[in-house]
Amino acid sequence: NKGGGNDMKVNQIAQSVQTQQVQKKTRKQDVSEVKQPNDKVEISSEARDLANTSGIANTAKKSLDNVSGVRTEKIDAVREKIKEGFYNQENVSSALADQLLKQFGI
Repeated sequence: NKGGGNDMKVNQIAQSVQTQQVQKKTRKQDVSEVKQPNDKVEISSEARDLANTSGIANTAKKSLDNVSGVRTEKIDAVREKIKEGFYNQENVSSALADQLLKQFGI
């Protein structure tokens, strides 16, 4: 009967090993099934336009800072008109656009 007890222990160990192997396979499957989130950022066309406009304004300001003989009083007057909304009037913005096109030969 002593041999029978050993067989039982061997069977228990074999079952334990099989259980561990199944658990390892299950864990590997569980890990492989976990999907990584797909982060995505969308930037609206309005935001892109705003960034572009801001970049143009900064470039223009830097260019003006490097030019000697700039009449700052005229620039300050234009800035004030911008703040007041003067250039938002259709007839003013249209005339300004015409002058700019003419100035650049377009």
